[in-house]
Amino acid sequence: MKKKNNKKESKPLKKETAGEKFSLTEIATLIDQSQESLARMMSDGFVELHREIKGVDQRLILTREELLRKLSSTDVRIDDLAHSRVSHVEYKNLLTKVGDIEQKLSPKNKK
Repeated sequence: MKKKNNKKESKPLKKETAGEKFSLTEIATLIDQSQESLARMMSDGFVELHREIKGVDQRLILTREELLRKLSSTDVRIDDLAHSRVSHVEYKNLLTKVGDIEQKLSPKNKK
């Protein structure tokens, strides 16, 4: 996004009559003004570029931290899922073993 420059731009020197020529002092002044204007424009451009890069850098840092936080929480959920799955399998195994033992000890099977 380009911002409008509210600063007055330097205007070139103009002669009233077409036949007049510029003096060396006037040419030197014009060159100095052009160089100063160019230097100010370059400086403003670099300041704006630095500001934009700094903003992108901050967004990258925040995004990285958010991704790391999400990954760590995913690890915890995977561990919890694995633990609950193992617990569920162990529970089913124990339930069948208890069921087998109850059948062996039940009074119906005793003679």
